[in-house]
Amino acid sequence: MGQSRPRDPSVDSFRGLMILLVMVGHLSVVPMDADAFKWLLSGFRMPVFMALSGYLLNIESLRSRLFGSNVKFYALRMVIPWLFATAFFTAALKRSNALHSLENVVLYPLYHLWFVPSLIICLLISFFVKVRATSLLFSSVAMFLLSVSMFGLYDLHPFKNADFEQLSHMIGDQRFYTMPMFFFMGAALASMKSQVSTFLLKVASLGASIGACLWMSAFFTRDAASGIAGYILLNSGLIFVLFRGLSLARVSIPILEAIGRQSLFFYLWHPAIFFASKETLYKVSPASLAMLATMIATVYALFLALRWLPPTGWIATIVGIAPDNRVPLAKTSEERLRFVST
Repeated sequence: MGQSRPRDPSVDSFRGLMILLVMVGHLSVVPMDADAFKWLLSGFRMPVFMALSGYLLNIESLRSRLFGSNVKFYALRMVIPWLFATAFFTAALKRSNALHSLENVVLYPLYHLWFVPSLIICLLISFFVKVRATSLLFSSVAMFLLSVSMFGLYDLHPFKNADFEQLSHMIGDQRFYTMPMFFFMGAALASMKSQVSTFLLKVASLGASIGACLWMSAFFTRDAASGIAGYILLNSGLIFVLFRGLSLARVSIPILEAIGRQSLFFYLWHPAIFFASKETLYKVSPASLAMLATMIATVYALFLALRWLPPTGWIATIVGIAPDNRVPLAKTSEERLRFVST
């Protein structure tokens, strides 16, 4: 899929941090609507992670390749590991009916497995809809607003309608319709060539702060309007500020960088250890101690697995291990500096 590109340690470290935040959000057994910290994390961790995928995608390079070449690469890199993980978690969770139809596998993925189909949808849109990233962003914003208006956001529903509820069970995971907005937000930021003024950064920071307040207020009030507005403001501002800093940063944190280099592997397989711990350790230990021990054990176990498993070959492919020399379609540090050069 083309020659390797130089890796940026700061980007890998940031991606590793986001993976850890995803894992932290999965630690608690308390429902999101009953845990303020979990609610806060849910407000930005996956949107920012999705935006990072869009930010690192070189859309022009993607479109310049034959469709078959893209299919081959992403089948090996994402689809096969996703299918294997789907089969594994279906068996582990004893969801015997989950694989009985294509609808259950693709439209309603188990637990955390919705991310890969969402990313594939964004890649397909990027390849076939040959317009600028900003145009794709505007279209995805409209899709996001339509989706949350009809089906709500988490348990925040602006309108209660039986027909909408019935339709929501037919069109697949709602995140297929809400997450592209953040993906193309990242892609649009990467495509900007003009300088970013200090004023815009202050506005974005203010917007993120207001958004965080609105999002947290929705935790207590369950007001859909403030929650949805807060969700949009929080992520829009946060993505703008974080990615500006990411482009300028030269920070490398070895453990985060290592996780970031194998982000798909950590993302796919951390719940396996989490589920086992919740059935054992969580039942005999205080919650805080169980969560801390589970987090440390999971990171350690996955690093051990990476050390023991072959870095290439069919085993590496089905579990989602990415060789360090395979970084297609990723932007270099110089390309990411285009919109923040000062």
